[in-house]
Amino acid sequence: MQADPKDVASFSWSYSRDELLRACRRRYYHRYHSAREGWRPDAPAGARHAYRLAQLTTLDQVLGISLHARARELAASVLAGGVQPGYDALLERTRADLNRVCRASRDLAAFVRDPRREPVLLSVYYGRGLPPGTVERIRAKAEACLRCLVASPIWEELARCTPSQVHVLENPGTFEVDGIPVWAVPDLVFTPAGRRPVIVDWKSGRVDPVRAGEQLSLYGCFVRDGLALPPADGGYEGWIVGLAEGEDWSYDLSLDDLRGAEQRIRRGLDTVRALLGERPGAPAGFGSFPMTERRGRCPECPFWELCETEIRAGTGSDPGRIAP
Repeated sequence: MQADPKDVASFSWSYSRDELLRACRRRYYHRYHSAREGWRPDAPAGARHAYRLAQLTTLDQVLGISLHARARELAASVLAGGVQPGYDALLERTRADLNRVCRASRDLAAFVRDPRREPVLLSVYYGRGLPPGTVERIRAKAEACLRCLVASPIWEELARCTPSQVHVLENPGTFEVDGIPVWAVPDLVFTPAGRRPVIVDWKSGRVDPVRAGEQLSLYGCFVRDGLALPPADGGYEGWIVGLAEGEDWSYDLSLDDLRGAEQRIRRGLDTVRALLGERPGAPAGFGSFPMTERRGRCPECPFWELCETEIRAGTGSDPGRIAP
């Protein structure tokens, strides 16, 4: 089964989709059903509206994407045997990414015309501006993360590998569980001589070691089935690099861990099946997708304006002080 990356409502599964469904079913509904085919110029106005909102971003998200791009650049330079870009050059490119989004956020009309090419910050779109101290916080975070990235011992390990032993991934790929596509994209996979394959995930935010281990086990299934790189000596090595915290976590990903990941996927698929109606990809009903009870976080959601009337009717509160 071949999944269409633009068909966000196609019956498939990913770790991020599952996390979103657990956090807020309403947000999941808007992301994967309301916004379906909203990228098409001839899509219904409601779908285009929801798709546009789904493209809203934050400076932390932009920084995370930029840091992953810098990691790929470093990996490419190591594999090519050339001079690695230094900290200053990487910082300049990251600043350019952040500044590009800040400039684009001044032109809401361009965002409406082409939300994918002209991203806008969520806080700017909703007229709140950037909270005090945001720019300084992001600048300090970018500098700290890039220092950790440049100093990572992974580059020395990678330099001892041949290009055929390394997989640098940018776009999500799929493997199948019971015939259903499962999306995954580990940041880096390499196989040092005499060792098991190593799966690396860069993290620019706060790391929950337990959840990170669950995600690595899912990536192990992708490496085995999607990359056709079999486990060795009973499994894989996992490596979480916490760029913001300056701390790394290593994992022994056993075959039991991979089987556990597959069971979680099956449970997730069962939950999604129960929320689908008779038409392929169509939800069972709006009532099956209630809003989270943690209403204090709702203003941080890109789909705020789709739920605002309902939230206000239920709380009568200012959006900044909605009761959790």
